[in-house]
Amino acid sequence: MKTKLFWRVLVGGLAVLALACGGGGGGSSSDGGGTVSQGEITGFGSVFVNGVRWKTGEASIRLDGERANEDDLRLGMIVIVRGERTGPGVGIASRVDFYDAIEGPVASIDVLDVDVKELMILGQRVRVERGVTEFDDDAMFDTLAVDQVLEVSGSVDADGTVRASHIESEGTLMLGATRVELIGTIEDLATDTFRLGTVTVTFDPSGLLTEFDDLPDGPQNGLRVEVEGVLTAADAINAEEIELADRLGDDVEDFETEGFISEFMGLGSFRVGDVLVDASGAELEPNDPASFRDGVRVEVEGSLRDGVLVAEELKRRGGVVELEAALASDLDVDPEAGIVTLLGVPILVDASTQIEDDRDGLEGFSLADLRAGDFLEVRGFQLDGAVIASHLERDDVDDVVVQGRLEAFDAMAGTVTLLGLEIPTDELTEFELLDSDVTQEDFFMGLLLGDVVKAQDDNDGDATTFDVADEVELEEDDEN
Repeated sequence: MKTKLFWRVLVGGLAVLALACGGGGGGSSSDGGGTVSQGEITGFGSVFVNGVRWKTGEASIRLDGERANEDDLRLGMIVIVRGERTGPGVGIASRVDFYDAIEGPVASIDVLDVDVKELMILGQRVRVERGVTEFDDDAMFDTLAVDQVLEVSGSVDADGTVRASHIESEGTLMLGATRVELIGTIEDLATDTFRLGTVTVTFDPSGLLTEFDDLPDGPQNGLRVEVEGVLTAADAINAEEIELADRLGDDVEDFETEGFISEFMGLGSFRVGDVLVDASGAELEPNDPASFRDGVRVEVEGSLRDGVLVAEELKRRGGVVELEAALASDLDVDPEAGIVTLLGVPILVDASTQIEDDRDGLEGFSLADLRAGDFLEVRGFQLDGAVIASHLERDDVDDVVVQGRLEAFDAMAGTVTLLGLEIPTDELTEFELLDSDVTQEDFFMGLLLGDVVKAQDDNDGDATTFDVADEVELEEDDEN
């Protein structure tokens, strides 16, 4: 009990700190100044973006420029919200815009593991993850197919891959009829063609058949644009509209965004998506400059000036932690402090955590709805000995899973320590090193402290404890 109380005090302090900084999502601006928030929809009632609940009753809502309503918005969509912050964690939206990252047919599918697939769409890599990517209409993780036309929303990582947060099916490829959308930088400009990556774009320079938006001088090499049109070949688009890809517009005093760090030259210069960031004077969470590098998912808050986001706060998001288990007791949920305890591990759930009910589909689902026996799937990262949740889902009871960085291991005893849990193995445990089956001896010989290791205890009717690992795997480290 003393250990549990200690963790509750520690994580409760983190929760208070998060609320003091604006509920974990957004600047503390409440002075009536306009705010622009770019990020993933993580909840409804009205719309939660970057940890802020934006009331959308009077908001103008547009999907790719077309008028829509709140019922057309979906979890996982990346949107830009414009409005007024009325207090910590709340605001009134005047406008919500959704833009997809890419729309087109699937050219190929590479299955990286049972829960991860990589698609090629118009020469663009798209990473799809079970339990992370939200699906709509006829799209499902297990039924993704070549020539299926998908509308993808997501964030671009340091490798240029779109990490899909929402996917919607738009039918099946029909060359000469299928409409597509692609963002890229213009190269090899000629009289009526240019190239975006591997795709050739044909346009009407007279403007009669191709509309140019915010391009008074027409296409120019080096411009980052979005092209909409008809796919005439696997790598060719007949453009109907070409516009600048800059969707943020003028300077913004109170701006926040989330995504993956790329082009990292130090805290004074890096990108999050298309936004150039200067975080040299920012408050860091965690307070460790070494935690921020290419590929790390972050949330940034500050002022957008002359195209540069001058950051006041830089917070790490995402992470390699996975916990899947059932609540042992009603006391393992503290909705007021925002703490859930699984397998004895304290988990902080703040305003930036995406919370879903995949079991019952309960609208407005929150920690207050959780009860003993509920099976939860949590993803996040470690900070000061606690787990900060980026995703929390209630689902049907399944295998118990623990994934984290290797804190200790004992080859003689056959144990690995993850998230403070010493996990035993035995002669029946299956071992994998980066998707290759190995012996127990070879597995432990291949381990290093800090490796990402996943342990699984197959469902035996009690998902509140981890008994002996049925499978232990060394995973790829997406954070490095």
